[in-house]
Amino acid sequence: MKKFVFFIISFFIFISNINALTIAPVDITNASISDLQSYVEKGYITYEDITRIYLDRINAYDSNYDSIISLNQNAIEEAREADKIYQVSGASSPLFGIPILVKDNIDVIGMPTTAGSSALSDSYPSKNAYVVQKLLDAGAIILGKTNMSQFAIKASSSMSSYGIVKNSFNTLYSSYGSSGGSAVAVSLGFAVASLGTDTNSSTRVPASANNVVGIRPSIGLVSRDGILPYDSFRDTVGIISKYVDDSSIILDAIEGYDENDYESKSVLLQDDPYSMDGTLEGINIGVMEDWIDESDDDIQDLTYKAINQLEENGANIIYLNDFYTDEMDDINMSISSSVNLCDSFNDYIKNTSSSIKTFNDLVNSPGNIYNLKNYLNTCNKSDYYSKPNFDKRLKLQSLISDSMDKFGVDIIVYPTLSSDVSKLSNINESNYKSYSSYLAPSAGMPSISVPMGFGRNGLPYGLEFMSTQFNESSIYYIASIYQMLNDTIKIPKEVPNLYDISENVEDLKSIYESVYDDSRYGSYLKEIREYFKNYSSNDNRISDANNLIDEYDAVQNGVVYKSEILGKTITIIILIIILLYIIYKIRKKGKEKGEV
Repeated sequence: MKKFVFFIISFFIFISNINALTIAPVDITNASISDLQSYVEKGYITYEDITRIYLDRINAYDSNYDSIISLNQNAIEEAREADKIYQVSGASSPLFGIPILVKDNIDVIGMPTTAGSSALSDSYPSKNAYVVQKLLDAGAIILGKTNMSQFAIKASSSMSSYGIVKNSFNTLYSSYGSSGGSAVAVSLGFAVASLGTDTNSSTRVPASANNVVGIRPSIGLVSRDGILPYDSFRDTVGIISKYVDDSSIILDAIEGYDENDYESKSVLLQDDPYSMDGTLEGINIGVMEDWIDESDDDIQDLTYKAINQLEENGANIIYLNDFYTDEMDDINMSISSSVNLCDSFNDYIKNTSSSIKTFNDLVNSPGNIYNLKNYLNTCNKSDYYSKPNFDKRLKLQSLISDSMDKFGVDIIVYPTLSSDVSKLSNINESNYKSYSSYLAPSAGMPSISVPMGFGRNGLPYGLEFMSTQFNESSIYYIASIYQMLNDTIKIPKEVPNLYDISENVEDLKSIYESVYDDSRYGSYLKEIREYFKNYSSNDNRISDANNLIDEYDAVQNGVVYKSEILGKTITIIILIIILLYIIYKIRKKGKEKGEV
């Protein structure tokens, strides 16, 4: 059923916009947000081109991965409109015209929010989720909805009515969950970034297993309004991207106070306390040594290599033993063992068009792959939001902060996933191990997973940085430096760029960029811009590139010749001025002698 729906949507999108495969003089599969904006500025590509290329990639490759549930049928038209606005007034924000995917438990007007269940295929929201509206306000384009573990229940995989998401680097392995579709889609180059959600580890572990960046922000920083919940006490929106800096751009766009979310807080993120000089000098990083040593061999090796890289770049490494106490564990287990899926669902579903009106209806629906009857005991739990639960979180925050002060550390680091990535043939919770859920979710603190390399099995693993509440700036700063030190971003070999870019075109781009701001090449630059503007529809693009390269030599010689003439002319003028000045001085002296 999922494939039928997916290809019907694809049919309408692609047939209604009949065109051959979209090609460009740039490869956007590993492009960052700033790369994409730079390509648009230089005229290599338009926002419509970017959107089409991502849709082409989804259409060509996703049948092997099942990362996408549905696509926005208006995406191309929205991109065209962005291009029109750009021509008049430019980009209004870093996210202007940029296609973003969102997990299918996040509301987007005009698209059903299924949370991975076909039982909710008619559940259309009455308004956009707060975070989606913030993206739209920034000018972003919602490209589609990603697959997930149904109702965000499982961490070991992302399995739903619409298929099971495969690992982006080996389809025999798990993507993990519950935001597996978001992580895989970004890894495969289907969009520059995606929103996910994180209750225990649902953004960070899939990010780790698919070689992308995943952040869980502080509870209260980002609104959860318009998101189908699993456990609203720990749920938060997460961001998945290839680059730390892109994650920061998106968080800056979606954060903010929202009166419709009882956890929302009006806060200013802490200023970055560090020197911002691109080093880690003076930063104390606490290493959860016992968590590393309890991890599988490849993960241990990669983590200690990462720690050495941090230390070589100036960080003070402090090994933490017995940091995670029994009292912390008791509070964490008390918070994480209790969910409010029933009550939260009943509150959420009121604002949709769904034929399912209550959690009881959902439990008895044939569209679910998991048995939800065990969650009936979470109904009518009015005490779930009571003061004792908030007190537990505050107590855990205090214990963690006190322990960080005791050891003198600013940031805590540990491997995101502690067990080797599981095969799909052997996915269950018992062979999945991660410490990502032990501190940050229950304490409401921020943590980010950054790619740290590949194991001998060819699968990726992530390093996680955690800090105190609303201290996102610190973890972004350190994580960004680490990613620069250890850049492992690459597109999986099974999903290469759909078009080739010839060496001639690359050479022409180099020429163009070398004279991009040089007004002396005005008419020649116009020719190159016109060439890139018509690149996709130009059947003679290679020969035309050669002609423009040959023309460059003649133009450059002309520019140099004119420069030489101008230089000589200026020199002659200066010499004449000097000569006239000398004659003037001599004549003046002669007059003075005559007068005497």
